[in-house]
Amino acid sequence: SIQEKRLLWYQTNKPPSTGSLWRWGTASFITVSGLCSIGSGVMADEPVPDLDPSFAPNITKIGVTGSICAGKSTVLQYISDFGLPTLDADLLAHETYLEGTVAYTKIIETFGPTIVAEDGSINRRQLGSIVFSDPAQMKKLTDIVWPQVAQLAQEKIISRENQLSPIVVLEAAILIEAGWYKMCDEVWVVTVPRNVSIERLMERNNLTRGEAEKRYDSQISNEQRVKFADFEIDNSGDIEETKQLVKKRLATFAPKL
Repeated sequence: SIQEKRLLWYQTNKPPSTGSLWRWGTASFITVSGLCSIGSGVMADEPVPDLDPSFAPNITKIGVTGSICAGKSTVLQYISDFGLPTLDADLLAHETYLEGTVAYTKIIETFGPTIVAEDGSINRRQLGSIVFSDPAQMKKLTDIVWPQVAQLAQEKIISRENQLSPIVVLEAAILIEAGWYKMCDEVWVVTVPRNVSIERLMERNNLTRGEAEKRYDSQISNEQRVKFADFEIDNSGDIEETKQLVKKRLATFAPKL
């Protein structure tokens, strides 16, 4: 099965941990999402357990991923426009950092009280200064956060089982690295050529080419992602073409779209 093929590739091809951040705001700052910025190039030692897609059998779970500036959010917006529910893993990750959650407690226990701000929240800038350049510390953080994001995603998907939509879509830049692909019935990978991503990143973040290339190359490659894909979305062309690709694929699950 494709799930077995993904797992075999995952176990034999995962890249080494680099400890660098994926989406930089300030160099040593864990961004508000706390997700896509805590694991560039980092792969879980083993996929997060208990992520069989059969957990919500009445819902088709689609995972959407891709490189930086490939257009994942745009594809997610298209899907929303078709009236289908979507989950943004960035927002789920934000929830895991909130006071009173399992991750909040474990992060403080692991990294100490100095990362707690005056208002009781986790100071992500301080946390970033600890994990940014230390792969071992980075892994401690991802080992805490990634399973909690997966659990939260499952809870939200299960909560929709009695609703009308036959599909729920999860968008996550680290869908593969975190092992979350295992809880998806399908994996969609949004791709554009490397030079297109770099040009977009330079324009979006006002970066030099060298800075943009460094950030792009800190990720796993398109080729690595596509090995997990049930469906590849080439987002380098016309916007309407991409939208029609998405609509056609979704129609195989929901013919009335």
